[in-house]
Amino acid sequence: MTRYQDGHIYEAFNAFHVRFYQTEIIDGQPRRVQRSRKLCAKDQKHHSCACKPVRKLCEEFMGTINAQIGTQPDKDVTVADFWKNTYLPFVQENKRASTVYGYKKLWASNLQEHFGTRTLAEYRPVDGNKYLESLTKKLGRNSLQHVRSLASGIFTRAVNQGLIDVNPWTAVRLQKKVRAPEPTVAYTLDQTIAILKTLSTRVDAALVFSLAAFLGMRPSEIAGLRWEDIYDEEIHIRQAVVRGIAGDTKTPQSQRTLPLLEPVRSLIAAYHEQCAGISTGWLFTGRTGQPVKMESFIKHAIMPAVRKAGLPWHGLYAARRACATNLVTLTGNINAAHQVLGNSLQVAMAKYIKPSAEAGLAGLKLLEAAATNGKE
Repeated sequence: MTRYQDGHIYEAFNAFHVRFYQTEIIDGQPRRVQRSRKLCAKDQKHHSCACKPVRKLCEEFMGTINAQIGTQPDKDVTVADFWKNTYLPFVQENKRASTVYGYKKLWASNLQEHFGTRTLAEYRPVDGNKYLESLTKKLGRNSLQHVRSLASGIFTRAVNQGLIDVNPWTAVRLQKKVRAPEPTVAYTLDQTIAILKTLSTRVDAALVFSLAAFLGMRPSEIAGLRWEDIYDEEIHIRQAVVRGIAGDTKTPQSQRTLPLLEPVRSLIAAYHEQCAGISTGWLFTGRTGQPVKMESFIKHAIMPAVRKAGLPWHGLYAARRACATNLVTLTGNINAAHQVLGNSLQVAMAKYIKPSAEAGLAGLKLLEAAATNGKE
């Protein structure tokens, strides 16, 4: 069966190429084989797989390939084939590595079995609604939203490719009661200090934790640090590494400069000495010299020590939330948190700054004093 294709752009040998499929006669039988075509050399204008000039060249070339199967794309394609041949290559070109990883995991654990051999054209809103309702016993609200978002994204792309006229998932609205997500956790300042002391026998582990707890850095930003990013008593966050793959930060706003402060300053100095004064390359590396895979590092270098000490471990994001919460508690200024975290004010307030009963009581005392003084 012939299929309409977007093509998959990739970089190799300082040039950009497109990978596509075509039907060829092999041993007397028609077979669908993978082929590639060079689009252009890499230069200032054609600088990445996602840039417009490269994508335009790809579209022009794929237009000739699709013309060989007629101007109308095949409308009877299965959802599974569309995911594999069109949607997954599309997100690999346009989304961050962490997003692609999440999509692939979600597809394998939920959507692949559900879609089965269904085609894009035959899928109906009632199918999506029944499926989401069947998941309510094992998934919470956020997880269900992720499933719906990916499914809808697949069909939206199919609409844009002319394979279907309407996205059936736009009409899917879950009306059953759904389990609320578990509340997120932030370490207290005492817990933060206790964990840091526990990790003091391993400088790299203590440094990773302190970067999250005292500078509010994301795990991917910590993994993406290079020695060249640390100078003039500052850390310059310019890239991120997700599961060993280097790329851009989560948002342009995430690129920021943070001051070196204690205990981060002392830990960096100790780690620098331990690394024999190295001045270039990745700050944290795996056995092959490539950027560290932070999930694995946490699992083997941090978690065992913290749990052995009888301390709670809720991950590095709990340390990032602790940084945000402590900044607001100590300064009384919400802007102090969202500027350091590299999030918007709305996200910082919703996701990172945890309510503090102590701060509330202290505020009431101040209100009482102001009211009393006013009467006098």
